[in-house]
Amino acid sequence: FQVLQYWARAHQACAGHPVTAARLWQLLAARGFLPDAFFYADNGNLPLLLNPEDVPCPSAFYSIDTYCNPWHIPYARGFDLALAAQKDHLQLFMGEGQSCRWLPLFYPGEPPSMPLWESRDVPVVFVGTLGHKNNPDRQPFLQGFKRRHP
Repeated sequence: FQVLQYWARAHQACAGHPVTAARLWQLLAARGFLPDAFFYADNGNLPLLLNPEDVPCPSAFYSIDTYCNPWHIPYARGFDLALAAQKDHLQLFMGEGQSCRWLPLFYPGEPPSMPLWESRDVPVVFVGTLGHKNNPDRQPFLQGFKRRHP
């Protein structure tokens, strides 16, 4: 619960505008909060933290949609650790000399005794966002696909 309170203070401090690390730390200190660690997650938009290399504590960047945000790879160099949701993108980060680990978006716990796809009859699955400004062609594509493959 205390983490959520701190997160709310940090979120209010930024108010959705790009800031430098120094300015962010000033805003957080003014609200009585100086973090021991910093975690920045991809939210599908351009970054709000302008110079992550100046964060004065251990830091991590979570790249979720690397496939459509190639700027994540050089941006991640400003953090102590990069985390990638897409396992096949790890090498892109490590090729730049960045420490990177796989952090899947979801994992149910213990590995299943058989691959999940063996117990399902789902030929096509879509998991993602519809109607987002960063991928305007996605919804029309899926609607067309559904018409052709009911």
